[in-house]
Amino acid sequence: NEPTLDYGFAYDDQAVVQERPPAWQQGWSDFLATRGWGVGRHAVLLSLDLDRRDPLTPRPFRITNLVFATTNALLVLALAHALGLSPAGALTTALLFAVHPTHVDAVVSIVGRAELMAAFGVLGALLLHVRGYGGGTVGLVLAGILFFVGLASKESAVCVFVLLALLELFRPGPAF
Repeated sequence: NEPTLDYGFAYDDQAVVQERPPAWQQGWSDFLATRGWGVGRHAVLLSLDLDRRDPLTPRPFRITNLVFATTNALLVLALAHALGLSPAGALTTALLFAVHPTHVDAVVSIVGRAELMAAFGVLGALLLHVRGYGGGTVGLVLAGILFFVGLASKESAVCVFVLLALLELFRPGPAF
């Protein structure tokens, strides 16, 4: 939606995007030592810094958030299908995920990217697990990287361990 993409910086967006210098101006050691917005959300801060343009406008940030939200819905589609839902069931699941009102703040608020990136890491790692990590070490390493990206975005990504345990507990077939 055009008006949403151009809506100004609001709330935490001002402090995290407008007032915070990008990592390359702040200095990498200071950037890594900074804990002012959450604990260890450095992946999100780097992604926000990559969206910076001169003049500073909210549009590129919101477009990236939309890309993450769309990618997450596609990951839900793939995960639902990999878990055995019918194509119609998987599509319904992904569509409900995509339009659920709970996601509005994460998509529209620029700093909501923390939730989007954490979900990306968790959903990607879960999908790789369900698919057996592609049968090799590369898939396992990729799942670890995705988990790390999620955790470096928001600490709630640690829930992946509970989700993996529940998945193994309730999924039919041999346990891992």
